[in-house]
Amino acid sequence: MTCPHCVAAGELFGHRQAARDLRRFRKRGPSGSTRRLLDALSDEAVPGARVLDIGAGVGAVHLALLEDGAAHAHHVDASAAYQAVSAEEADRRNLRDRVTYVAGDYLDLAGDLPDSDVVCLDRVVCCYPDMPTLVSTSARAAGRLYGLVFPADRRWIRALIGVANLWMTVTRSAFRAYGHTEAGIRRAVEDAGLHQIHRSRVGIWQILVFRRDAQPSG
Repeated sequence: MTCPHCVAAGELFGHRQAARDLRRFRKRGPSGSTRRLLDALSDEAVPGARVLDIGAGVGAVHLALLEDGAAHAHHVDASAAYQAVSAEEADRRNLRDRVTYVAGDYLDLAGDLPDSDVVCLDRVVCCYPDMPTLVSTSARAAGRLYGLVFPADRRWIRALIGVANLWMTVTRSAFRAYGHTEAGIRRAVEDAGLHQIHRSRVGIWQILVFRRDAQPSG
C-alpha cells in the first residue's frame, strides 16, 4: 500500500477489532445503515451481478448480495485482519468460491480490477483523505449501481469527527476520519455519469445510491 493513511487504517482495524465485528455481525446481522443500503440496491435487482465491495470489512454488503443472486464479488480492503474474518464467514456460508480477496489501497489496485455492475463503499469515504479521487475512480467502475454510506453532512457530526481525531492524536495513531461534504461526493459521482436514485439517513449515516442508465444502441 502506498497510501500512509491506508497503512494506518490497517493498523487500527486489526485482528481484535475484526474478530469483535465478526461476532457482532453473526449475532445481529448488518447494521441499520447497511441494511438500508442493501434494501435500496435490492430494489434495483442484481441477479448475476459482479460486485466490487471497497473497504468491505466483514463482508456484510457483498455476502448479502451474493445470497440474493449476485454472481461474484471482489472484496478490497486495506486490513488483512478483516479480509481473514470475511473469508471465514464466506466459507461458513458456502460462498467462498464466489469471492476474490484483494488487499491494499483501492486506488493502487483499480487498474487491475475487472469491471463491476455494482460498486459499494459502506462507511469508507470517511476513512479516506482524497475523497474526489476515490469516489470518481470507483464511480467510473460501476456499470449499473453505485452505493455509499458516509457520515451525514452536519456540523455536529463534523464536530464528533474532530473529537475522534483528537483522540487519535492523543493515542499516537496516524489514522484520521474525514467529514466530506455530501455535495462534493454527489458531484464526483454525477461527473462519472451516474444519477441519484436513493437518499436516506440512519442515525449519523447518510445513504446514497446512484444508477448508470444503459446507453441507447446505435
